[in-house]
Amino acid sequence: MRVQSVQTANNIKQLYPAPRISFGSNGNSKGLRGLYSYNMPCMYSSTIMIDPQVISKFYKENTFAGPLENVVRNIEPHESNMQIAEKYIFNMIKKGAKTHSQSNLKQFLTRNLKPHYEGILKSKQYSLLDMIDKEALRLPPEAKRKFDKLMNFTIDKIENRQIVIPFYRGEFKMKLEKNLRQIPENYDLADEILKMCEDFPHYKEPGAQEAQANIFQKIKKEIENNISEGKIRNNTELTELLNKSERRINFDPIAETFSNKNFFYDLNTLLADVSDIPLKLKLTGLAQQLPKSSTNFASRIVKLANKSSGQIGIELLQPSAGTIEHIKPKFFGGENSIYNYGLACSRFNSERSCTPLYEHLVKTPNAANNIQQFIDKLIELSKRKILKKLSIPEDYIERLSYTIRKESGGIFIPNLSKLKGYIRG
Repeated sequence: MRVQSVQTANNIKQLYPAPRISFGSNGNSKGLRGLYSYNMPCMYSSTIMIDPQVISKFYKENTFAGPLENVVRNIEPHESNMQIAEKYIFNMIKKGAKTHSQSNLKQFLTRNLKPHYEGILKSKQYSLLDMIDKEALRLPPEAKRKFDKLMNFTIDKIENRQIVIPFYRGEFKMKLEKNLRQIPENYDLADEILKMCEDFPHYKEPGAQEAQANIFQKIKKEIENNISEGKIRNNTELTELLNKSERRINFDPIAETFSNKNFFYDLNTLLADVSDIPLKLKLTGLAQQLPKSSTNFASRIVKLANKSSGQIGIELLQPSAGTIEHIKPKFFGGENSIYNYGLACSRFNSERSCTPLYEHLVKTPNAANNIQQFIDKLIELSKRKILKKLSIPEDYIERLSYTIRKESGGIFIPNLSKLKGYIRG
C-alpha cells in the first residue's frame, strides 16, 4: 500500500509539476508570515529562511542589475541563509567580483561560467538521449515516427538552432502567470490577463492564426498600459516570452531553450497509445534522469545564465525564501487553516510538493529532526510572547503538532516537553 501511494504521488508530480512558490497571502497565515523576522528555520531543512518581503524589495528596486561589487554587497548579509548550490555559485561570483567588479551578473555568468558548464550539461544530456534513442527502436512504426520528430526538435533546442514551434495557449498562460506574479502590486491585473488567455484557439483550428494574433495584441496592450515600461524592460523573461510568442503565432523560426518538463510531457503524449508497458516505463524512467536545474549544478548555472542580471540575483536567494507549507497537501484535501500550516523554504516546499508527510519522512530521514527544531523555535517564541504579539492562536503549537503526528501516520511525534509549565502566547 505504501509503495502504491509513493508511486501515485510521484506520478502526480510528473503530470502536475509543483508551481513556482508565491510570496502572497494564504488563508489566515498573516501571523505566521510575521515569524520570518525571527530567524525561523525551515521545517524540512533547518535553514534559516529569508523574509520574502526582503526579496520582493530587491525585485522592485532591481537591486541586482548593477555591477558585481554592488551585487555582492547586497547578497552577503544573506549568505548564511542560502542553499548549498546557490551559496557555491555566490562564492564564485564573489571571487569574480575581484577581477570583474564592473561586470553585471549576466555578463559574468555568460562569459566566465556558462561555456564550461554547458559542455558538462550537454555531455550528460546526449548520453541519456542516446540511451533513450536505442530503447525507442522497439516502438511501433507510428510512435517511432513521432519519436524521431521529437528527438530532432530536442537536438535543435539543445544546440540553440532556430525552429518553427506552434503557439500553445496552456504553455503561454503558465509562463505568463509565472512572470506577472513576480510583480506583487499587479495581482489583480494578472487575473484579468490570464482570463483573456482562455480565448486563444488551438493552432490547428480554422482561422486560428488571425484569432491568436488579435488576442495576443490585446494582452500585450493590456500589459503595456498597466505595467510601467521600466518593470517590463527589467523583466527580460516577460519581454522574451512576449517576443517569442508573437513569432510563434506567425510561425517564424525561433531559438527555444530545451526544457525537461516539455520533453517529458511530449514523450508521454506520444507513448499514450503504446501497449508495451515495460518499454514505456523504461523510456520515461530514462527521461526522468535528464539533468534538472534543481538537482544538477551544471544545469543550474546554464539556466541562471539565460536570465537577466536582476533575476539571477533573485534566484540565488529565492530557494531560501519563507513560504507557507500545507502539512496535509491541498491535493489530498488539506485545509487552508493555520493548524495545517507550517513554514518551509521555497525549495523544500516545492520538492515535497503533494507528497504525503509520512512518505516525505521515510524518504528524507533528517526531516523529523528538522521539524522538531522548527517546533522548538515556535516554543521559544511562545515563551517570549512573540506568537501572542503576532495574533497566532494560543493553541497553535499543540494543534499543529497533532496535525503533524496524524499526517505522519505516527512515524513522528513532536516533543512538546519544553512547552509544559509555560503560559503560551
